[in-house]
Order: sequence, then C-alpha cells, then structure tokens
Amino acid sequence: MKLRIYTALALTLVSFRLDAAEPHVVDAVAADVGGRRITIAEVMEAARDIANAEGTVTSPEAFARKLPEAYAEALTNLITRQLILIRYGQARQKLPEWMLKRRAEAIVEERFGGDQSLLVSMLAQHGLSYEKWRKKIEEDTIIAAMRHQFVDQGIVVKPEDVQAVYEHDYANRKLDGPVRAALILLRPEQGQSAAAAVTNATVLARELQGGKDFAAAARRLSADPRAADGGDWGYIDPAAELRKELADALAALKPGEVSDPVVFGGDYIYILKKIAERPDLSIPFDAVRNEIERRLRAEAAADRFDAWVESLRQTTTIRLHKPAL
Repeated sequence: MKLRIYTALALTLVSFRLDAAEPHVVDAVAADVGGRRITIAEVMEAARDIANAEGTVTSPEAFARKLPEAYAEALTNLITRQLILIRYGQARQKLPEWMLKRRAEAIVEERFGGDQSLLVSMLAQHGLSYEKWRKKIEEDTIIAAMRHQFVDQGIVVKPEDVQAVYEHDYANRKLDGPVRAALILLRPEQGQSAAAAVTNATVLARELQGGKDFAAAARRLSADPRAADGGDWGYIDPAAELRKELADALAALKPGEVSDPVVFGGDYIYILKKIAERPDLSIPFDAVRNEIERRLRAEAAADRFDAWVESLRQTTTIRLHKPAL
C-alpha cells in the first residue's frame, strides 16, 4: 500500500525550524485504524523524528525533500502501533498497572536522577505534557510485551544454520589482525595521585591475572570506548593500531594471559589481555558464532513480526485519508 505524499505538503502543513521541537501543522485525520484515529500532526511529528534521527536534515529544503519518505514510514509505524494496541485491548490478560507505572518511574530515575520536575521541564520545552509522555511510555511497554509474546518468544536458531552462514560468509574471510585483544583504560579519579592510581591498577591486574572476570571489570571500570564490549577490540594488528609499549606488552603474553599495568605519564594506565592469537589470520568459528546467532535471530524475528502485523491488518479495518492540499 503506497502513499503519495507531495513535497508541497511540507510547505502546507509544517513550519520547519532546525531547533524546533514541534512542527506546527494544520491537523486532520491521516488514517483510521479500527476506529482509532491517527492525525496528520502525529504523523508529522513522527516523520520529523525519523528525518532527524538520520542526521541528514540540515535545512528546510532538506526536510522537504526527505518528508515524503519519512511521512510514509511514520504513518506505517503508527498504524502498526495501533494494530498492536488494539490486539492488546482484546486480550484477556493485561499487564498489571504497577508494572506500567514502574517503567515510567524507572526512566525518571535512570535519566533524571529521580527528579520528575526535570522531566516535566524538558517536556514543556517541547510542548508536551507529562501525561502524554507517560501514556507513550506505557504504550511502549505494552508493545514490547506483546512483541515478546507473539514474536521473540520461542525463536530457535539451529546449529546447522549457524554453521552454514559461517561457511558461506566467514570461512574464507581473513581477520583484521593476528591478535584478539582486550584493554582496560584506567584514569586517576578526581583528587587521586598518579602513584595511588598505579597502585590500584596493580592490585586490579593481580586480581585479573588470578582469574577475575576481565570483561566485567572492563565494563565497570574502563574509560576506553570499547568498555561496553568488555574491552574487546576484536582481532587487530597491534604494531599498526597500538602504541609500541602496548604492542610489546601484548607480544609478551600468551592467549588468556593478562599484562601488568602499562603506564603513560600516570594519567593513562592500561591493562591488556590477549584473548586469542591466529597467525594464519583465518576467522575461527567460535569468534563469530554469537554474532551469527544474533543475526539469524534478528532475521527470524523480523519475518515473524511482519507476518504477525499482516495478520492483524487482515482482521482490522484501516482507512487512509488523503490530506487536502
């Protein structure tokens, strides 16, 4: 079902500013989904978010060029959203109110330090009410739960499928470098001397050498950009990608070993782990098994989701309204 949305719609319906939180639109009904109306204002707001998320909108003209595609995508997304919410409304079992309430509270706690007034102030700057925001969070929670129940739950990735993808996409590819390494970067805390920081790093290195979880320590302590990945840099060529002192420290390690702290001026302290070494540069199956499983799971979930949404469309009346220009 393709929608023809003309560029003129951008000039008719939206007053665009790069720093504007809300476009000003002449509102009307864009679609009716099982008796639930989706307004043009809602579609334009979602279209703006799509365009801005791509980082390609730098002027009103750029937005006007992007609008037809973004509008169609936004309308499709909003129709899908309503289809799932309608299906939830038909379900006998509902999520408990405390769970929906707790999700909103958790976001306030995580992003605003528990200060709801900060959130309310930010929403006001964008012309939104707390009630509208909270309703969206509750709907997001419902949709996530419905997707888990009807799409994600029960997806099984067969080992033979993983092996087939490996043989097709990875077996003949080469690694980026001969060594798979992980790093922890430590910086002195505020008010801490360089000597104290090195002492703490030495204690940590001894614990890691004794078997403490390197990835967990990296996620918790490291200032390196790859901390979220457990400090794992993947396969690299140390001589080309690391300072000589770090490359030398890695060279002295056997796979599985952890280095002593490598200190640069007291401000940068590294602890390295050699995870694996492959002189032949071929990609081992174990190095990409999880990546392939995630890919296959995501592909299966996408196919299931499309089929599920299509089944919801078949049982729901959807009417599209062409905007009056």
